[in-house]
Amino acid sequence: MVRFLEAWLLTWSCTLSTAFFQAVTGYQVVGFIIPLLVLELVSLPLWGLYWTVLYPSYFTPFRNLPTPPKRTFLTGNRTVVLPDYPYEDIRSISATLPNKGLVRFYEPFCREVLMVTKPNTLKEMLTLKAYDFGHPRLIKLLMKRLTGNEFNFLTPVGHKLFRKNLRPAFTNTHAAEMVQLIEAELKVDHDSVIDLGDYGNRALLDHPNNEFRNQFRKIALEPNRTFKWMQLISHYFDLRPLLLTFSLIPGKKMQVKESSEFLRNFARKVIKQRREKLQRAESPDIKDITTVALENDAFPPDELADHAVLFLTVGHKSTSAAFEWTMFELGKRPEMQRRLRTDINKSLGSASLGTVELGSRVLETPYLIAICSGVIRCYPFTPLATKIAEIDTSLLGEHIPKGTVVLFSAEALNHGQELWGPDAHLFNPDRWMAAGMANSGRASSNYAMLSFSAGPWGCIGEHIARAELAHLVAAVVQRFEIDLVHPETVGRSKPGPFMRSVDGIHVRLKLVRSS
Repeated sequence: MVRFLEAWLLTWSCTLSTAFFQAVTGYQVVGFIIPLLVLELVSLPLWGLYWTVLYPSYFTPFRNLPTPPKRTFLTGNRTVVLPDYPYEDIRSISATLPNKGLVRFYEPFCREVLMVTKPNTLKEMLTLKAYDFGHPRLIKLLMKRLTGNEFNFLTPVGHKLFRKNLRPAFTNTHAAEMVQLIEAELKVDHDSVIDLGDYGNRALLDHPNNEFRNQFRKIALEPNRTFKWMQLISHYFDLRPLLLTFSLIPGKKMQVKESSEFLRNFARKVIKQRREKLQRAESPDIKDITTVALENDAFPPDELADHAVLFLTVGHKSTSAAFEWTMFELGKRPEMQRRLRTDINKSLGSASLGTVELGSRVLETPYLIAICSGVIRCYPFTPLATKIAEIDTSLLGEHIPKGTVVLFSAEALNHGQELWGPDAHLFNPDRWMAAGMANSGRASSNYAMLSFSAGPWGCIGEHIARAELAHLVAAVVQRFEIDLVHPETVGRSKPGPFMRSVDGIHVRLKLVRSS
């Protein structure tokens, strides 16, 4: 489909330009230009007929797979062309359409994709054949925008190297020192209305001044409606030449370049400091990501700087969103706050939460971990994920040609009644409090909760994200009672590919005890 559209557009443009040249100059370049224009115009609706009627019924290699009954050319199997919450259609179809784990689904303009709906298929795709499926071009393009290259770990070989050499840094104890400043950040006038999401961002992306955060905001790309249209069009046309043209606009190009270079220079400075410390034979008790990478000597300096920029910027977004949703759920439930506060104080006693050696004690607070797990299940940061078949492969015995788009919805699976029971739609931390259920939450499969994906391609920062979230929540609940402002409207999800609060979580905080 994409190749035909690109070839047709190129041919049409050349023919139209030739016709315009002949009309202006009167010079006959090609004698059959008008018939050629007519032929090209006729070929487009004929191709449309084939793609929307004949191909889905007779020629698709996936014709044996179940597909939703209602389909239009404009919206496909969706209800609108650009849905505010694209994962909602997926959840509805997964729950109502009988299938064995693989569904044929049509996006707007009849773009054919596959949808994975069952744990057995997810295990095959995400674990057994993990490196048969890769990231979309748009993801790599956004990574290049952030750091200047496409990230080695987005390739199978690079990802294996990344997990092998950086995974040791992601333990719960190593994350403890990252939240020492949380209490200081939250010492505010508790009669004022504050946005806890903003304070969460400041704690997760904290530096000596605001310059780092300001530069990150300049280079970040928010998924607005223009971005959605670009994403939709990119499925049918290669937009890289167009994006290159836009990047040449002096003002924007300079802003992106300056911000990217600022972040990279900051990362290089941190790497230099850690390297000098290692050369002096100073071995810290708690190692951070950079120190582990330098000890393993697995990455060139520039590539290591790219990885550092990723974790200093993008990595904090999902944790910040989870923190907002946790405050929302706790703000609605004063009794849950009191129970959690009691559990936290039982673990810590009279000690200060900011003390590094208390990191493991915070993370061994059962009810705190259960609440965090409940939020991560109910509010996956990326509700709908996309994979691309990098090679010819198969799923459930079905041949999957190279280039096939495969979707799976963490939001749908995280709320599936088959996996979580009839109360799957409820926020219930006690799922994780039963004996032997601290890891599963009573789910019937290891692939029932995909907020961090699963398998070799699973989120490399899951452990650190969980640790950061637990410390943020503990810091607030231990010190403050949370009272939601405008509880009737707070908690709405922001339209887009990420599950974030549209208005932020605004609260009033009442001091429980002084430090």
